[in-house]
Formats: sequence, C-alpha cells, structure tokens
Amino acid sequence: MNVGFVQDFTVVLLVAGITGAICRRLGASVTIGYLIAGIIVGPYTPPVDLVTDIESIHTLSHLGLIFLMFATGMGLSFKKIAQLGTGLLVAVAVCAVTLVLLLRAGGALLNLDPLTPLFIAGMLISSSSAIISRILHEGGLIHQIPGRLAMTWTLLEDLAAIILFSMVGAYVVAEKAPILREAGAFFAFMVLAGIIALLFVPRFLRVIQRNLQSELQTLLVAGLLCLLAVLATHAGYSPALGAFLLGLIIASTPQRNAIDRTFSGLNDVFSAIFFVSIGMLIDVRVLINPWLLLAMPVLAIAAILFRMTTVSTGMFIAGYRKKIAIPAMLTLTVTGEFSFIFAQLGVERKVLPDEARALAVGICILTAAFTSFVVPRGERISLWLQTRWPRALSRFAESWRNFVHSLFNGSTPPEIRRAGQIRFFQIGLEVLSVA
Repeated sequence: MNVGFVQDFTVVLLVAGITGAICRRLGASVTIGYLIAGIIVGPYTPPVDLVTDIESIHTLSHLGLIFLMFATGMGLSFKKIAQLGTGLLVAVAVCAVTLVLLLRAGGALLNLDPLTPLFIAGMLISSSSAIISRILHEGGLIHQIPGRLAMTWTLLEDLAAIILFSMVGAYVVAEKAPILREAGAFFAFMVLAGIIALLFVPRFLRVIQRNLQSELQTLLVAGLLCLLAVLATHAGYSPALGAFLLGLIIASTPQRNAIDRTFSGLNDVFSAIFFVSIGMLIDVRVLINPWLLLAMPVLAIAAILFRMTTVSTGMFIAGYRKKIAIPAMLTLTVTGEFSFIFAQLGVERKVLPDEARALAVGICILTAAFTSFVVPRGERISLWLQTRWPRALSRFAESWRNFVHSLFNGSTPPEIRRAGQIRFFQIGLEVLSVA
C-alpha cells in the first residue's frame, strides 16, 4: 500500500477543509481557502514539505478539472439556453469576441507574441462561477433576477472560455497552425461529438435507469464522463471540453436531478483538490517580491474595470434595464477558474512568465474580496448610479432596449422579426470576418 499517497491526500483534504472553514467564517469564498491551502502544503513553502508525492496530487487535479467542468455543464442545458433568448447569447458572444480582438490588437501594437494576448484574454474572458454561486447563495440573492442573470451569464462565459481554451491548446500543440484551420477543425469536432452524444447519451441513461441499480448507474456515468474527456484529449483538445459537453447534454435529460445528487460529493472533493493543486504551484518567494506585490492590486483594479466594461457593454447590447444590469455586472467582476487554467498552460508553454500563476491567484483573491463586498450592496449602488446617469444616455439606452425587445421578443410581425434577426446576425458575421 502506498502510505505516502494516502498521507498526502489526507493532508490536502484536512488543510483545505480548515482553510475553507476559516475563509467561510470571515465571509470570503471557500475557493480562496482552497488556494491558500495549496500554498501552505505546496513544495515552495518552508520549512517542511507537507506533501511529498506532488505528481499524484496533480494527477488528481486533472480529475478535479473534469468534475468541475462537468458540474459547470450541468448548470446549463439546451432548454435553458433556448429560454434565455437570443439577445443574451449574442451579448455574451460579442463580449468574448470583442475582448479577444481588442487584446490581440493591443498585443500587435506592443509587438507581443501572438499567443500572449490570447492567454491574457482567456484569463479575463470569464468570471468564477464557483465563487459567484457561493456568494449569491450565502447572500440569499440566487433567486432574485440580477442573481439569476449573473449566474447564467457566468456559465455562458465558461462555455466561451472552454471554446477558447480548447482552440488555443490545439493551436499551441499544432505548432501555431493557421488559426482559421484550427477553428474549423474545432467546430467540426464539436458538431460531430455533440450530435453523437445527443443521439447516444439520453438513450444510454434511459436504459441504465430501467435495468440497473443506482450504484451501477453512477459507475457507468462516471466511466462515460472519463471516456468523453479521453476522446477530447485524443482529438487534440482539453479533457474539460468533453466533460462540459456531457454535463450540458445530461442537464437536458430527466435523469439530471438524480445524477446531480449522486455526483455532488465527488464534485466537491475533486474540485477542492483542483484548486489546492493550483495553489501548490505558487512559489511564496515570488509573492514577497515587492514589485509583484505592487503590481497585484493594480492589475486587480484593471481586471475589475475591464470586466465591468465588457459586461456592462454586453448587458446594454442584450437590452437589460439598469436596475437589473448594474447588480449583475458587479457580481461578475471576480476572476476565477479559467484564469488559473490559462495561466498554468501559458507558463507551461513558455508564453507567460512564471509569475503569471501567482498573479492569477492574487488577482482572484482581491477581485473575490471586492465582489463579496459590493454584491450585498448592489441594489444601493445601482440606485446611486441611476440617479447620476446622464439623461441623454438613459433615453438612448431605453430606445435601444425597446428595439432589442421588439426584435427578439416583442409584438413585431414574425416575418419582419425573422428578417431583422437574419440581418442582425449577418452584420455580426461580417464585422467578425473583417476583424
């Protein structure tokens, strides 16, 4: 028996539980506690190495990423995406594409490596669905309209981040092959895998539900989850893509609630290990660098302002009222899971400096603290901003909101609405092609 691995696993779970409880007691997210636990037990924290078999913990962290993305996919469903309306989907897509294009343009002006802006975009493209979910639940805001909007928005951002992560990873592995070719291959894989999974998975779940006991159903679903992750990896993409796709499909089936209950414990344990493993990569000697400590709050403020700008633009495009959009925008300022994932991949591929991982963790902690402070006060902040909103801008926003509502949801005749929607998407595709 490998007692060393069991000992390491015990240390990780106990330290993560203790630091998570302390952070929860202080009003912070337990995810921050898991990151701090990783720094404590990591190999770079003197004087004693609490974890000896680091590779085994990192292997478990890959499972943690798979279960985390599976749970994220379970939070969405094709039915929920359809209910959200086209406006919200277009807004999130426009924000993601605009962010990537702006950063690529900035990278070209600064003469950076073409991959560097893509990794920075990946670190900013999505907020932390795990932290946001906990903040909203703890504040009793999850069932309010701004809370539901923020939760749905961050899940759609996760979808955009997974697409970008898979494409960038394949682009790097293919030694910087033409990006359009990689994009075409990626979407071809998505369509093929999605169609096959949609045809097979619901039937598979119905068969095992009728004929097998619950523990056997759990084993087979877990095996299917790992199978899709392996297939995505062999196709040249991240295992997170296969896990997210399976979660997205299962979320639309009648078996969703039973599977969600069965996997909730596994998701909690392996997700915690994933965040701990991220913290283990942080060298505390880097954190005491005065220049890094100075840069961290500056970059956190920049990330908050960048997130607020892109999200508010998306909310405006989708036609949401200010009293709903402002609290939701404040909730979506925290960076999270994908900032760690992109930072780690960027460091491994020598695209980002070694300090990127420490910066990603530090920025996440600071933005989470900001979000935890402003979310309970979101309604008051929204009222304060609305009283100081320029009248001309308010009239323009109201006119745009009425236009979007009539275009996607309103009483406009169906023929005119369909023609308008087609023209709307045509213009979007033309802008994207030119960019």
